[in-house]
Amino acid sequence: MTVGSSQNRGALDELYSLSAAQIELMPWEPVPGASGVHQKVLWHLGTFVQALVRYDEGAIGHGEPHLAAHHHLWVVSGAATIAGRRLVAGSYVHVPPGVRHRVEDVGPEGCVVLQMHRPHAPVEAERLAASPD
Repeated sequence: MTVGSSQNRGALDELYSLSAAQIELMPWEPVPGASGVHQKVLWHLGTFVQALVRYDEGAIGHGEPHLAAHHHLWVVSGAATIAGRRLVAGSYVHVPPGVRHRVEDVGPEGCVVLQMHRPHAPVEAERLAASPD
């Protein structure tokens, strides 16, 4: 499959892969509203999004809570403080719905994470929104 070709059409019907060379050639796109944060979307289906996210030195990701999605983050390179925890390359974090997950204290080498964003059914979001803090 060619990079970026109709990822929504057939996204669940066929094997999709990107070689290291294809990923390297993909441009880093700025993340709106987040200075010094860029991404390469590797795969998506509607609001399911798998992306590499790069934080430049000193960049901050606000990590607004999402009531309708789980985030899974794997630190590919560098280090950053994510949701108050210092994570280095090889670390993993699961961010449940409704939890703030600010990214900060990015060092001089920057930080790249593999972000897997998994929305869940609206009934779960409604239940979370209705529950007291």
